[in-house]
Amino acid sequence: MRYFKILIIFFCSVLAHANNTLIITLVNNSGFDLELDYIDPAYPANNISINKNIIKSQDSGIITCETTTGYDILANIFFKNNMRMKIRDNRQFHMGQPEFKVFGSQILSELKSKTRNPVTGPRYIMYIEAEVIVRNNLF
Repeated sequence: MRYFKILIIFFCSVLAHANNTLIITLVNNSGFDLELDYIDPAYPANNISINKNIIKSQDSGIITCETTTGYDILANIFFKNNMRMKIRDNRQFHMGQPEFKVFGSQILSELKSKTRNPVTGPRYIMYIEAEVIVRNNLF
């Protein structure tokens, strides 16, 4: 019986981890390169990574955000040239909308799409995929 309980706990932990990963595709349609400066996760349980240090103009990069159960995903990614990306993906029991936005005086960002987590429950993040488009600020 004790072995059975340990097996159930292990299975639930693995299942929860798989549903607490957010993949963001960042498409750079601006005239500027997005060069990574540093990543500032708000919670120690957040693991944020980018597949490229420089996302060239007219290219895209993949941002992977993972968290353990009990934490929201909240992070700021700082790029050189005074550009910053804010990522906020709450647990399903929180009120409010997620934020996937890039800030900078020379650029604008647009959330093109987001995919809701098919697994429901208060321990899981709200969204598992998003696509953000960065373009030049025309004003």
